[in-house]
Amino acid sequence: MLQFKVNVSALCETGGRKSNQDSIYLSCGDSMRKGSAADHTAYSVDNYCLPPEGTVLVVADGMGGMNVGEVASRLIVETIGQEVKSLQGETLNDAEKASEIARCAILDSDTAIKHYVAEHPEAKGTGSTVVMLWLLGNKAIVAWCGDSRCYRYNPRRGLEQLSHDHSYVQQLVDEGKLAPEFAFGHDQSNIITRCLSDEPQPAEPDVKVVDVYCDDMFLLCSDGLCGLLPDEVTGQLLKDAGGNPRRALASCWRRGTAEGWNDNVSIILASVDGTENVAPERKVEPLSTNQSDTMATVEIDNPIEDDDAADGKGTPSANGAFLKNKKTRWTLGILIIVIAVFAVFFCSLKS
Repeated sequence: MLQFKVNVSALCETGGRKSNQDSIYLSCGDSMRKGSAADHTAYSVDNYCLPPEGTVLVVADGMGGMNVGEVASRLIVETIGQEVKSLQGETLNDAEKASEIARCAILDSDTAIKHYVAEHPEAKGTGSTVVMLWLLGNKAIVAWCGDSRCYRYNPRRGLEQLSHDHSYVQQLVDEGKLAPEFAFGHDQSNIITRCLSDEPQPAEPDVKVVDVYCDDMFLLCSDGLCGLLPDEVTGQLLKDAGGNPRRALASCWRRGTAEGWNDNVSIILASVDGTENVAPERKVEPLSTNQSDTMATVEIDNPIEDDDAADGKGTPSANGAFLKNKKTRWTLGILIIVIAVFAVFFCSLKS
């Protein structure tokens, strides 16, 4: 039997905020809620032998204002941590069973938030996103609710986003109303469509299982990172790290600092050694340059604004990005017409 080993580096920092509403959890020997990042590496472990129950990594991004969002994210990592602790020593070889355990752990976290708010009415309006990675030998279970993300970088496949945002902007992309290349930096990116919260309806997490390949490095992060750095930049940073999570984390921190953090930032990077499963090469298709001219908005049941809105930044128009890009096209078209008119005029003078 192959001996799998995991290398992990993690960071949970205030970033561009005065307080930290993010929480992270690592089952490889410790858990953390708001680690200091004096050396830009709040937690690192190298060559950690993967136990029979695997290793669980979690990022939770709390929402709802100071203190309240912090409570929501803390409840998530505590609840999932208790579930992981109950599995210690248990050999898990069934990815489908593990997927159901992961889904139930997130639902239990949602229940914990609901119970807390019921006992503390002043906390009404709190919520949190969550993304969870469970490494089980040559399989990885990814579970999430909201827009915190899980990526995988492999030299043969580049950077892939394994999770799929539960957000207004992603819904626009999915329905063909926004070209993917215009999603990053969209002025409605602070609106999410699912999270764990005190709302009456239960949370709706998504879960998927992927193979673990040789040279894989996984990245979990809150939108403090993926909302600041484009995927192309993040992919290059992970590529340059050469499979070393410590180096990748330090590079992400330096780049984010240079860009200027504007939110709390949580980053967990993990690589697994011991698998001989070679990744199939992935052909990356270039993004289309044609943006949809559709101006219709998407109707969303109970959209949730993240902590940007809670901090008083407000919510911009749902059609903001469409209007700005359409205005740019009109300006360009008028400029071309003016140039053409002048060209015809000068040609007539010469003749």
